[in-house]
Amino acid sequence: RYHELQWATSQRAYAQCHFRSKMATHFHKDENYFYITERLKKIIQFKRHDLVQEPITARYDLIFCRNVMIYFDARLKEQVLKRLYQALEDDGYLIIGYYDMLPDVARQWFRLHCAKQKIYQKIQNVKF
Repeated sequence: RYHELQWATSQRAYAQCHFRSKMATHFHKDENYFYITERLKKIIQFKRHDLVQEPITARYDLIFCRNVMIYFDARLKEQVLKRLYQALEDDGYLIIGYYDMLPDVARQWFRLHCAKQKIYQKIQNVKF
């Protein structure tokens, strides 16, 4: 759930980045809070995953990998970002944390969609 003030701030930030979603379809408001609809909860997968040791076997439209890569060296970042790239659907999005940085090599795999929110979109047909 999100308090309406958090929601307003988040909505303004995403609107500035032209990151459009069907918020009215996926959220409902009850007094001062917004909630994810039951329909959306049923299709979202929340998982713990060892990004270093385990391959990612599913495909995702959106991956949040926030404030994780700040702890990785350059080689490990590249390895993890390749896995995330391969796990994303063709037009999928990767959202990283405020302090996370995409290494230069990864800029050929992801295009910046919104700098303020650290949203990147997968570039299709990249060969490793």
